Amino acid sequence: MKKIRVVVVDHHDESRVRLTSSLMKQNRLEVLGSAETAHRALQLMLAQKPDVAVVDTELPDMDGNQFILCWKTAYQHINTKLLLLTHRNDEADVLSAFSAGIDSYSLKPIKMHALLQAIQITSQGQTWIDPAIAGKLLKYARRAETYQFSSQFAGVQLNPDLPPLTDRELEVLSLIVEGRSNSQIANELFITIGTVKTHVRNILGKLRASDRTQAAVRALRTGLVV
Repeated sequence: MKKIRVVVVDHHDESRVRLTSSLMKQNRLEVLGSAETAHRALQLMLAQKPDVAVVDTELPDMDGNQFILCWKTAYQHINTKLLLLTHRNDEADVLSAFSAGIDSYSLKPIKMHALLQAIQITSQGQTWIDPAIAGKLLKYARRAETYQFSSQFAGVQLNPDLPPLTDRELEVLSLIVEGRSNSQIANELFITIGTVKTHVRNILGKLRASDRTQAAVRALRTGLVV
């Protein structure tokens, strides 16, 4: 299996060394290096062209969002995905990061198995969002009076190899967005849990989502659920 090529960008020496060391122990990853400043990170990423850059928000020479925007606009020809790893969890920071072009967003601290999942999903061109952050995005989308929020995340499309969502699947998807469990959905729609699981599996396939949280966010991005 091809290893995912990764770089770490973090101004804090101890955090950077600890994270880099932990990632180097993972068989699925190849750590190409680390950087403590945005300037050094740009040099490293241009030279190594990693699959994923794990980026901290706090950089001494450039704001994290400025760094994201700089990379996404000036070096969009290089297919390096950016995974933000941060303590910032308020709504304004989350939305600013996505507006700047971040690919995935995770809060610190994060367990290694979750970080590995985030890196893998991000390397595949998909978005990984910390569940706590996903909740904030969903609340923001529900308050929006227009589809402006969805337009910021343009480009999400249904799987062309599968038929569109059925009316029942849209009902199930709406309840997923509300955070309902399979048993709650079954009770709400008067169907069996097995039937709910089938609908969820179909929804994930059609939305090209790896889990329920990603499906909910993609539903809001495409305007399937508001």
